[in-house]
Amino acid sequence: MWQWQPHNKQDSERLKFSEIRTRYPSAPHDCLAMWIADMDIAPSRDVLEGIAEQVVQCTGYQSLSVGSTVSSWLNAKRMSANDTDEQVLPEHVVDVPSVIGAINVALTTFCKSGDDVMVLSPSYGPLHQAVTLNHLNVNCVSLQNGKVNIDQLNADATAFVLCHPNNPDGAVLSKQCQNRLITFCEQHEIVLITDEVHAEIGFDDENNPTTIPLFGALSGQSLSPCLVHIDSVNKAFNLASIPGASYAIIADEEKRIAFSHQLSLRHLQANTASKQALICAYQRGLPWLEYTKKAIAFNRKLVTRFYTHHQIRLNATMGSAGFFLWVNLNEPVICEGEWAKYFNPAKHVEQCIARGVIGNDGEQFNASGFIRLNLACHPLYIERALNRLYFSA
Repeated sequence: MWQWQPHNKQDSERLKFSEIRTRYPSAPHDCLAMWIADMDIAPSRDVLEGIAEQVVQCTGYQSLSVGSTVSSWLNAKRMSANDTDEQVLPEHVVDVPSVIGAINVALTTFCKSGDDVMVLSPSYGPLHQAVTLNHLNVNCVSLQNGKVNIDQLNADATAFVLCHPNNPDGAVLSKQCQNRLITFCEQHEIVLITDEVHAEIGFDDENNPTTIPLFGALSGQSLSPCLVHIDSVNKAFNLASIPGASYAIIADEEKRIAFSHQLSLRHLQANTASKQALICAYQRGLPWLEYTKKAIAFNRKLVTRFYTHHQIRLNATMGSAGFFLWVNLNEPVICEGEWAKYFNPAKHVEQCIARGVIGNDGEQFNASGFIRLNLACHPLYIERALNRLYFSA
């Protein structure tokens, strides 16, 4: 049965709860954990049963391909979005154990020590870390209000690691912007590596569920030779605890062979159980995903109504994808014509914790004074969290 799991069920095995006392020792006992990017909902029972069947029945090394399943899923999305790109073929798909692991392999495959690599700012912190840990130079490209600062693009860079839809602000780049970035990378022989793990959870301007196709698909460029798409079922289907397999889509044969060779050298192919999780998610999990997106859409509408009702004026966004609320706490908050809670940018995390709301510090995304809140939880907790942030004593 589909239902939100309550936050007061302090499951000692869930990192979201078990790490609070270690990481946030000053948090009140009734704090709301809204910091880890997983959902407060059990995965699809149909998917879990399919995984269990494989684990119980199959022993020894297995040969299991995800190519046909991934290509069928992505091509169905392509048709529903009426995009103009060519079909993803099974041979374009390379299975990998994790998204960040795949990004690391892509960087070591296509870059050499000391190269410049572009990364959006703000964006998911581990993407920046992947660049620096591979002895590469981070070139930050500003992203504001869903728009990329094109003037900061570096023609001498070797790669561009792009989170799309972006984490933490949910930004989905326009068709024109995607076209310009891909064209720029093609012209300057830059490998464009896209982390697309939040692409399944998209919303229109009215916060109703919609589809976000592969990066570049709307302009017929998703199979560009410069692109390395990387995706996973873990976020959309809440399978991080298994985890489900991740995969890369590389249409360019030379790049795909080089990337696959580096994976093989490091023994980094996805294992059979994780590949089965991916297959089951795409073949059996669609009804669960559609229901989940509707529930998240309701939460997004709740947030919008909360700010509207209280006439709160501040820089907060949910973007067009994902299940995060990205809040700028650098400025005073005005509601109903009067000053509400003021957040000191130097201590905003401590202030939020003191009010019983545990979110992600914007420093993790190269954005000081911001906080990211997870909206994939019961709507009562979202309303409680917002009231604590802006109206608690």
